[in-house]
Order: sequence, then C-alpha cells, then structure tokens
Amino acid sequence: MKTVILKFIAMSFLIAFLGSGLEASEINVGIGVNLSFGELSSSSTMTMTDKKGARISGKNLKFSVSGKSVIVSGKAFTPPLQIRSSSPIVYNKRPYLGFFKVTLSRGRLFVVNVIDVESYLRGVLKMEVNPGWPKESLKAQAIISRTYALNQMGRHGSDGFDVCATQHCQVYRGINAHDRAIDKAISETKGKVLTYKGSLAKTLFHSDSGGITAAAKDVWGGDLPYLVSVSDPVSSSSPHSKWTASLTGSQIGTALARIGQNIGTATSISVLSRDGSGRVLDMEVLGTSGRIKIRAHKFREALGGSLVKSTSFTLRGSASLPTSEPLKPAPNRPNLSDILSPAEERLLMMLTKQGAFSSDELIAMLMDPSKKRYFIQKAQGKAPLQPQTPVIAERKPASGGGFILEGKGWGHGVGLSQWGAMALASSGWSAERILAHYYPGTSIAIRK
Repeated sequence: MKTVILKFIAMSFLIAFLGSGLEASEINVGIGVNLSFGELSSSSTMTMTDKKGARISGKNLKFSVSGKSVIVSGKAFTPPLQIRSSSPIVYNKRPYLGFFKVTLSRGRLFVVNVIDVESYLRGVLKMEVNPGWPKESLKAQAIISRTYALNQMGRHGSDGFDVCATQHCQVYRGINAHDRAIDKAISETKGKVLTYKGSLAKTLFHSDSGGITAAAKDVWGGDLPYLVSVSDPVSSSSPHSKWTASLTGSQIGTALARIGQNIGTATSISVLSRDGSGRVLDMEVLGTSGRIKIRAHKFREALGGSLVKSTSFTLRGSASLPTSEPLKPAPNRPNLSDILSPAEERLLMMLTKQGAFSSDELIAMLMDPSKKRYFIQKAQGKAPLQPQTPVIAERKPASGGGFILEGKGWGHGVGLSQWGAMALASSGWSAERILAHYYPGTSIAIRK
C-alpha cells in the first residue's frame, strides 16, 4: 500500500514540480514488474553496469534474484543495473528504444525502459487511437497523452519507475506500436501540453461519451473547472454508441464479492440518482444475503468495463418505487485491507459532496484506491457531516434470473471523447479547437 504519509508528501512535491512545467525529458516505464527472473537481448552487444560500476557485456543477458543481488550470467551484481546498446533492446519479444534499468524491490525484479517522452508517445498513441483517423484528432490525442504522462511521473516511484505499460497508466508497446501517421502527429505537436492557470491539466479521456461527457465532480467529486459536462456537437460512427449488457444475479453477486461486498445473488437493482448528463451516480443492489448502496462507477469497475461499458445506462422494464425494507449492509470480505467498508464508503461520499478533498486528492484516490482510507482520516474533523437526502429510486427486479442494461458510450465519460474528437476532426475542427471544447478554460503551452 502507498498510504505512508511521507511517500504521499514526496509525491505531492513531485506533482507540484511537474505541474509548474519543469518536466524531466525522460520517463521511466515499468514494462516488467514483480519478476523473479527475466531476459534482455539485442542485435548489438549490450553493456550492463551495476550500482558499484561492475560490468558485463553480451547480446543476451539473463537475470534472476538472489537475496539483495541480481544474478547475471552466473555472477552477482548490485542493483540497480543499467543496460545500454546501440541497437534496440528486446524484452518479452518486443523491441524498445532508449536504455534499460533492472531494479530490485521487495525481493522482486522490475524491468524499466528509460526513454525520452516524445519517443515514449510513439509507443503509446497507436494503442489509444486508430492511426487512420484524421490528423487533427491524432494531434489532440498526442497533446493530452503527453500531458497525462507528465502528470503521472513518479506514480510507481516506490518500485523504481514512473509509469507502467498497462491501462493502469497508459498502454505502451515500444517500437511495435510505431506508425508513420502517429509519428507525424507527435512531431507536429512536439513538447505541447495542456495547462490550466500555468499548471499541467488533468487530461482524462475516454473512448466514447455517448453524446455528452460527464463532469468530474459528478463521477469522483470535487470540482475541476475544465472537466465539466459538454455535448458532442457532431455525431460519431462509434460502435459503442449503443450497447446492451445481460447480467445474471449470481454474476453480479460474484463481482461485488470480489470487492468485499457480499450480498449473495442479486435480486433487484435500483438506480438512486443520475447526473446532468443522464449517467447513473448511485445504485442500490439487493441480494439474498444483504443490500448495499454503491457508486455506479464502482459497480461498473466490479463487473468490468468491457461488459458494463459506461454508467450511461437504463434498466430495461418499468420502474417502481423502492420498498421500505431497512438497509442491511453486506458483510465485508475478510483480509482485503484496501477495501473500504460500506460505512467508510458512505463517509467518503459524504465528505466528497462537502468538498473536503482537493482536486488532486480526488484524482489520487481515483488512480490509487488504496489511498482512500488515508484521505478519509485526513479529512475527518474538517467538514461537518450532514445526513444524506433520501431519493426515489428506479428499481428493476430480476427478470428470468437476470438483468438487462441498455447503455451508450464507453468509458468513465470525463474529458475528451476519442470518438467525439475523431468526428470533430472529420468536420474540419483543429486539434486546438477540439481540446478547447473538451477542456474549456485550458491553454496549450510548450513544456520546457
């Protein structure tokens, strides 16, 4: 867990440093994490240097853990190790530019690609957008992906790198993701970032808004003036504009149990509230073993974003009023220290609505849910607790043993809609105009 106060303070200073525009030119990408062994290769001879200056060379280097040392070709070396070559270095059958580091943390190895930010983007953008899309939409994505990466610097600092190579940060595939159209978009926007009042903006983005984006305050709380709800002026040809998800009661119960909410088999789902864009905010799920209230985005995360593509959905069937049955909190799953209890979740929601958290704290909790308990404890005593106002719910009992969700869009809905940006670019909008639409009040600047 990364809830140690000193680590948080250090991260805050780092984020503040980056936000001022004084970004580092290189980024450390963790492409192999929590390993016991690994292998690097190159068509040219690689030179590996350890912390004490000891060296070894070769076109193929295999490494493993032995206590506090890393064993390479039968010899013990002191981490971190640095590996360089005049040719791309290959890890897990993928070639990468830049150089590599191998670090050791908690008895596990981490393989890190150190690369300049612009080259890093060449390995990212193709994983986010279609290279065949209009150039201005690619340029808009390049600017927000660059800004997003710089905002994430140090996110995995305790393991010796900045960002990972998965969706947790941004998907990164190295040279295999290089593309001529993508490279041109990156080159034409070199160094450009999105800022708000002189600091890096939080450039959240998603696949498809379903016609209207969500405000950050409605999804996670707080208030970022440039992450507000805006309509898509032009309809897109997104395959995610409409979707249907069929869920069984046991499927829902199993998914919720994985996040510590044991309700048994779901028998009824109620939509308690929606935001201004029509997205579901709060839900209540009744099961054979209990009943819980849950934020819609947490429900979506539990079921999986590929199944429940967004929180902009309706329950098929006629709505009815909820019963007066008292709320029975579901028991927490044991031994999951990162999971908040239902009471803590309600407290978090209450504090969020009262503005007890800064925008950076809200983003931190979004990016790392294990920080929630720390921020709750930090906020207690600052904001008076007010009782929640009861609401009338849309309720859908299970029909035939299951539920049908009919929705639109894909993703959390905050910030730029990638399909929306594509449609705007196809209609002649520039990258600058697209970004001004999805992030009103922001400016484009050149990072130093």
